[in-house]
Amino acid sequence: MRGDTLAPPTRRSDRDQTPHAAAGRRWPPGSGVVALGDGTEVASWLDDETGRRSPMVESSAMHEQWTNFFLGEAGAAAALTGLLVVAISININEIVGDRALAGRAGENVAILAGSLVAASLALIPVQDRPWLGLEVAAVGIFVWTIPVRTQITAVRQGLGKAAPTFRSRVFLTQVATVPTIATGVLLATGQPAGYSVLAFGILATFAVGILGAWVLLVEILR
Repeated sequence: MRGDTLAPPTRRSDRDQTPHAAAGRRWPPGSGVVALGDGTEVASWLDDETGRRSPMVESSAMHEQWTNFFLGEAGAAAALTGLLVVAISININEIVGDRALAGRAGENVAILAGSLVAASLALIPVQDRPWLGLEVAAVGIFVWTIPVRTQITAVRQGLGKAAPTFRSRVFLTQVATVPTIATGVLLATGQPAGYSVLAFGILATFAVGILGAWVLLVEILR
């Protein structure tokens, strides 16, 4: 009728605008749905007072932002690990005959393999940040103990020709291994900065691994 007026459409709050229909099911009031890059949808509870996304949703979103980076780093770590193994196999007689070189070869393989495992763990989908932190911390501590043990053994047995470069060797292995442990602590406590620290640690392992491959492939023959 002419005298009737249309009522303005009711505007849904941000909390009600979550893609419930896209999920193909009815979600309870106050719930949210997050669509991940692979098409899966993760339901999570929103805060009843603020309507903000829950920590699990924030963690999933942050995790997805780093996926492409860690995917590339995992491939690069695998390639560098293979390069190092080739370098060791070429000069295997010289390396086995020198305890310092054998220890350094083991250190570099462990460091690069550790970065490969850490990057692979970061690619596991829909994983809580604290669990990822515990996993990365365990890998970091295990890898850290390998160069520490070999270097302590080298000091006890005598450094010999390796004495002039031993301090730099210790420094580089610490730079390459400690960030992974720090990453685990940060992620386990819910700090998203752990992803950036892990990225730095992986890049540091690449630098140390390339240097180690050069020493085992070229410098060993001088």
